[in-house]
Amino acid sequence: MNPARQAPDFSLSTQTGLTESLSNHRGNVVLLTFLYTNCPDICPIVATHLKNAHALLEEDGVDVDVVVVSVDPERDTVEAVTLYLERLNVERWTYFVGTQGELSPVWASYFVAQAPDDVPASTPVGEPSGALDSLARDIAFYTVTHSSPVYVIDKDGTMRSLFTLPM
Repeated sequence: MNPARQAPDFSLSTQTGLTESLSNHRGNVVLLTFLYTNCPDICPIVATHLKNAHALLEEDGVDVDVVVVSVDPERDTVEAVTLYLERLNVERWTYFVGTQGELSPVWASYFVAQAPDDVPASTPVGEPSGALDSLARDIAFYTVTHSSPVYVIDKDGTMRSLFTLPM
């Protein structure tokens, strides 16, 4: 990034349920991105790229922290992000969650646009016939439109690079 600038700090709850700050990661390189656990498209791609890149670092990856900020305050709970990280089979990732009011300033600081989609792209045929059909319909049609940059932040908290897909 030219010019390089300090990464805006923030404090939010993580998958541990405890409040943590981005600045707690000083001393390590940080890969910061913005995802949500129920994303059907771009988030799994970004998460997979980060997981693979982190694995390629091998022992050098010890000094690299992957940090995720939720773009879905309605559904990304402590429990949901814990399960998500377990499914990804990643260790040492930090996943920040919060309310719309807590997350909005963070999104703005990192130029992330976020908007839940109010209208599904298509409508299922017929009405759901039971609880499982209703749940499947809700999951299938709930999306959050958002940008998903990956910021590279150095050990001193300075933003050095910005990646977007394709990486």
